[in-house]
Amino acid sequence: MHRIVVVTLAAAALAFAAAPASAQSKPAAEALFQKGLALVRDGRWAEACSAFEQSQALEPQIGTLLNLANCHEQLGKTATAWAEFREVSDRDANPRRKTIARQRADALEPRLVKLQINAAPTPRLTVTRNGEDVSRLVGTPIPVDPGEQTVEASAPERERWSQTVMAQGDGTTVTIDVPELPPAPPAPPHEAGPTPPGPGPAPGVRAAPTGLGTRRVAALGTGAAALVAIGAGSYFGLHASSLHGQADDLCDERWVCTGNGAQLEDDARTSARVSTALLATGVVAAGAAAYLWFTGDSGAGEHVAIVPAVSPRDVGVAVLGRF
Repeated sequence: MHRIVVVTLAAAALAFAAAPASAQSKPAAEALFQKGLALVRDGRWAEACSAFEQSQALEPQIGTLLNLANCHEQLGKTATAWAEFREVSDRDANPRRKTIARQRADALEPRLVKLQINAAPTPRLTVTRNGEDVSRLVGTPIPVDPGEQTVEASAPERERWSQTVMAQGDGTTVTIDVPELPPAPPAPPHEAGPTPPGPGPAPGVRAAPTGLGTRRVAALGTGAAALVAIGAGSYFGLHASSLHGQADDLCDERWVCTGNGAQLEDDARTSARVSTALLATGVVAAGAAAYLWFTGDSGAGEHVAIVPAVSPRDVGVAVLGRF
């Protein structure tokens, strides 16, 4: 019987890549933030919003989010601005900004345009609004930015349905009723063609004899992954401790912070969680490597092939052989 042992290094590799990428993104994020402020002074709101959005994507900051909310309000995106003001109010440790954000959100709330989607009962119904899945919000008024709203509904073995409406008018609620979807017409019959041949071996990959046996080869690969994960976990643990120390210098005993103290503490918690996950992964991988090593034999007559293993979420190597 052939079995496949896959050693995945994606988590540790991505973790190592995250730290330098963050450090490199800070200057770019600050430059985009300053560009946004300059565009606001010139009244170029659409360009300012774009600059703030790019800055926030590179380096999320409460101050950037507050400016982005103000920018979206100026462009008439009331629902987006309201949600951003509320997020600032909920997360900001600065009392003055927290109050301003809450007042701005409260002032926008009566002006919100809402969309309520009602739907006839249909098994496994999926409803989207402008491409976003809102199936769980059917029957609930949803705040939306004024403008065209396209609602689509689909279900297995049913015909698709869609409708576009214009949502506008301060404080109004627009309703869309999704009818019961009729059964889809049967698919036309087709003749079955010849079954295509299965994929052959990857070019350049051949089985090679080994004196270690398949299990012990897999043990070596798993052990290497364990070392990488433990090393990455240790790095992020030290990084979390450093960030926490910087945050302590900016926050008092009641955890009221100045500057970017609150953001530093959030980053410290994130690094600590990554460290814990990586260390736990490393310990589990080390145990698996030990098990594979001590339950393997020399396997002088076995063959093993080591091939790349690539998926949308993982990158690593696969060890193929007989057990």
